[in-house]
Amino acid sequence: MDYMSWQNMKQICLSNSFALPKGFTARVNLHRFTLASASDGWYNSYLVSQARDATGAAGKDIGSEINFIISKKVDDSTDIEFGTSKFDPGSYIRNINAPGKEITKVTWTFFQLTKKASF
Repeated sequence: MDYMSWQNMKQICLSNSFALPKGFTARVNLHRFTLASASDGWYNSYLVSQARDATGAAGKDIGSEINFIISKKVDDSTDIEFGTSKFDPGSYIRNINAPGKEITKVTWTFFQLTKKASF
């Protein structure tokens, strides 16, 4: 969830949402991330290069991500969300790292309460 910036990135996303009982909504997002240019870098959310292969030999495949999010509008100014995501690193990440270095899938979970102020 936003560990990387959109600089030098391309994405294919499939998304679906549906209503659940008691006013909840479920959303599922599937993402496929690739570099726009294999010889440019992969940048984090601060626009700092996390990795770069100037030759382009590491490829473009950053990886895929799936998100499951449950949300509910509590009232006119309050929303809640709970979600979990799993990122599966692609061949670029495996190729750019040192041989033998373990590359792990990343899973994270969040809870968010949003309160809109009225002035």
